[in-house]
Amino acid sequence: MDIWIPVIVAVIGLAASLFGAGGIVMWFLNRREKQSEERDKHVMDGLRLLIENDVMILKVLRKNGINGQEIEKQEEKMNAFFRKAFI
Repeated sequence: MDIWIPVIVAVIGLAASLFGAGGIVMWFLNRREKQSEERDKHVMDGLRLLIENDVMILKVLRKNGINGQEIEKQEEKMNAFFRKAFI
């Protein structure tokens, strides 16, 4: 019986430190916030790519000509973005 008292006190102390101080709750909230920030960053990268594509289309329409190197470069950026998005 005497040996179980320190074990019970240790378990109660561990539970109180994890739940009482909000240790686990804070860990879950921080993890959720990090995932949210990553998702927001990914959305912003997609919007930036969309704007770059629109600028390129307007430039082509304004000049009435197509620069193949610029289009290939933009296409490679888009492919890299989509590969990263779906992996």
